[in-house]
Amino acid sequence: MPASSRSPGRCGAPTDGRIPLPWQHRGSNPPPAGGRGPPANRKEEVTPLAPSANLDKVLDKQWEDKPLQDILAAPVTALAGVSDTDAEHLAAAFNIRTVQDLGSNKYFAAAGVLVALSRHTS
Repeated sequence: MPASSRSPGRCGAPTDGRIPLPWQHRGSNPPPAGGRGPPANRKEEVTPLAPSANLDKVLDKQWEDKPLQDILAAPVTALAGVSDTDAEHLAAAFNIRTVQDLGSNKYFAAAGVLVALSRHTS
C-alpha cells in the first residue's frame, strides 16, 4: 500500500477507509493492562454466520425447504410464477433448463447489470 494512502487524516485517523481503534490514534498509547481494548494474550473467537434468506416469495411451495444446491439444480419452474410454457420458451431460446442456468445466463446477467447501473445514474 502506498505511503500516501496510509497517511493520517484529520485527528490522525488513517484515510484508507480503516476505522482506528481508540488507542490507535497518533500520539495515543495502548490501553493499560486490564483497561479497555483487546486482551493481550487471548485470541478473539469468531463464529461464522450461516447465510440465510427468506425465499418463500420467489420459490414454489415444494422448493421452500430445499437446500440451495437442490434449488440451483431444480428446473426453472421451481421459481414462483414460471410456468411450464415459460420453461419451454427459456429452453428453446437460451438453453436454460435449471435455476442455475437462468441465474448464470450472460444475457440475463447483462440486463441485471444495466438495470443496477440505471439506478445510479441521473
